[in-house]
Amino acid sequence: MDKRAEIKERVLKRIDTRREDIIRFLQNLIRIPSVTGQEREYQEFIAKTLGAMGFQVDSWEIDEEELKTKYKDYFAGRMLAPPLKDRPNVVGTLKGSGGGKSLLFNGHADVVSPEPVTNWKHDPWGAEIENGKLYGRGTCDMKGGIAAHIMAVKILQDEGIKLKGDLIIESPIEEEGPGTGTLACQARGYKADAGIITEPTNNELITAFTGGVYLLIYVDGKASHATMAWEGVNAIEKAFAVIGAIKSYGEWRTSNCKHPLFARYPQTAGSSPITMFDRADSKQVGTVPALVLLGTRGTVMPGEKPEDIIQLMEAWIKKATDNDHWLKEHPPRFNWYKHGPRSVPAEIPAEHPLVQTVMTGYKYITGQQPVVAGFISPADWQSLNTVNPVTPSLGFGPGEIRQAHTADEYVTIDQVIECTKVLALTILDWCEVA
Repeated sequence: MDKRAEIKERVLKRIDTRREDIIRFLQNLIRIPSVTGQEREYQEFIAKTLGAMGFQVDSWEIDEEELKTKYKDYFAGRMLAPPLKDRPNVVGTLKGSGGGKSLLFNGHADVVSPEPVTNWKHDPWGAEIENGKLYGRGTCDMKGGIAAHIMAVKILQDEGIKLKGDLIIESPIEEEGPGTGTLACQARGYKADAGIITEPTNNELITAFTGGVYLLIYVDGKASHATMAWEGVNAIEKAFAVIGAIKSYGEWRTSNCKHPLFARYPQTAGSSPITMFDRADSKQVGTVPALVLLGTRGTVMPGEKPEDIIQLMEAWIKKATDNDHWLKEHPPRFNWYKHGPRSVPAEIPAEHPLVQTVMTGYKYITGQQPVVAGFISPADWQSLNTVNPVTPSLGFGPGEIRQAHTADEYVTIDQVIECTKVLALTILDWCEVA
């Protein structure tokens, strides 16, 4: 056995013997509530952990105005997010000896609220274990992945292994929202040769990510007294023509826009549900409705631009509603907004060296090729892949996305351990042993 193989086997054996330490570390993360807006205690724990591991730690409060100036195409959703004060971003940097490639790990600090907790069988902050599953808010999304990448580094260090390449571990806030934390890391200049976001991918290798644009549609009618409805034009009834157009658009997209990495979700491109329906006038029950507000979303597939979908959806709705005399004379009014980098799709090529490195590590451990697929949910990977400074990044982490945000959220312990092993081998091969 050559030296490189001997190191790998030694590391994998050490991970097995440290299984309880990995579980305990994940439990510690879960037991610190870090609901969006309340991340400070958790971030202090991460900063202390990274500092004890020899990382140079950068902890700072985000300046929203600075971000708005640097990135003019900022998040429309920030207006709904909590104030940024007392919510530090944390980044740790571990310098290598030189000559190796740098690697960035990204894992968001915040979790969604567990309310109503009466729906839970397990304590959301208890980190209870039952039948090989660890329960609690954030176990899946995404503290299981964070525990895996931090403990992979810690075990390499405990084995006395030093690296040539730099390691960066980002713990951003507000991923469960507009993604301000990761954008702030980029604004601060953090980047690497490549990155891994350990979101819950079921330990599948995620290389393609959808974007999305959001649309508010105003449909006008004409008010009249309800007893003389024929004198008015019912905006609710006219809105159904717009809804029909959106539905037919979705069906057309599903049939005509395919991407091989989204084959298991063939409806991805056509996912444009009606997300809002509101009578937006006086709402008087004795008055024929004069204004309706609709909301929908258009999915942007890898290889497309948000502007392409905006133009396509507008044209599709206009063509369909032109068959209605009233709507032709009073066309629906559109108000589009993009959600910062989350509107932009991304894809990292299959031949990218990091993709190949993770695949090699996965096969070494499991004896099988990993599933390579696309991911339908937006996350911070769009920011890392599309906003300068760019870090080409893929997704790989334990847990299934369908468990995220649910009551009795859980991650399987075996997946966390498997992920830790894959990430440890990836670090060894990518950064290289000094």
